Amino acid sequence: METRRARFKNAARQKRIMATGFYSHADCLLHDMGEWHPECPARLQAIEDQLIASRIDSLIERESPPLAEESSLLRVHTQAHVDYIRSRSPEEGLAEIDSDTSMNPHT
Repeated sequence: METRRARFKNAARQKRIMATGFYSHADCLLHDMGEWHPECPARLQAIEDQLIASRIDSLIERESPPLAEESSLLRVHTQAHVDYIRSRSPEEGLAEIDSDTSMNPHT
């Protein structure tokens, strides 16, 4: 029995419909800055829930991004910046980068 997703992919190939790529990874749920911060796991779940409620989830092509290589980071950041962020990475708890940006060991 053909799944809904498989039917869409087959129809897309025949009609040349483009899907929207949605890149996410389960590790993103580990970037928890606390309930007060908008970057929270609940926000990611709310996005998923809205895609389903809108009935467009079948039009989304879900992908899991690879870990960034340092060479990729250096295309958009200076070595000094990459080094600074690494130096601030906490073993536990939160580390403040600036007034509204923090990171935890999983960030």
